[in-house]
Amino acid sequence: MASSSISFLLYHIIFSVKQRQYWIMEDYESRVHSYIAGMIKNIGGKPIIVGGQRDHIHILSLLPRHLALSEVMKLIKGKTAFWYNHELAGVRPKMIWQEADYAAMALGAISSIQNEVLVQSFQSDMITYIKNAQAEAGITSWGNANASSTAQAIIGLLAVGENPRGENYTINEVDLVEALMTFMGENGFRKQGRDGGRGGAPDPGLD
Repeated sequence: MASSSISFLLYHIIFSVKQRQYWIMEDYESRVHSYIAGMIKNIGGKPIIVGGQRDHIHILSLLPRHLALSEVMKLIKGKTAFWYNHELAGVRPKMIWQEADYAAMALGAISSIQNEVLVQSFQSDMITYIKNAQAEAGITSWGNANASSTAQAIIGLLAVGENPRGENYTINEVDLVEALMTFMGENGFRKQGRDGGRGGAPDPGLD
């Protein structure tokens, strides 16, 4: 990761369908995710997770440092909408994306000013929040441990110098990085793990 950070930046991006309408047909969800992952690869990026639901998209990806995020999003939203609307012309209303909501772990956002007194208190609260959300299977949100939340937590902890493999983030001898790797399947990362009834399909858009 250290060598990759020289030429790549890691982003977690969320953007939604206009007015959060459920315009992405269920039969097309995985195709939309794969299409977006393919575009990221074509511009030299490295998609980690591309997923979401019928009204919004999540992207966790390494993007080349020299590319402006606004231009990447313009490309992704423009080409995806054109392709989707062409595929379903006359079947569904035209899909229009809202302006992107660029989201990243709060710890990552404050990493450059973490030595300020007020920020230190906030940082401590965020680390505690992550610890409280951690289970042996990873970071829990929406009722289950999942790859996306676990990956985001690792990114945020690393940004402020915390070791996600240390004893503070180890439960029953399983640290956060090891927990994340349990989501890896033959075709990419799974949204949820395979133990305890948490088995899930692989996240679309990954080889």
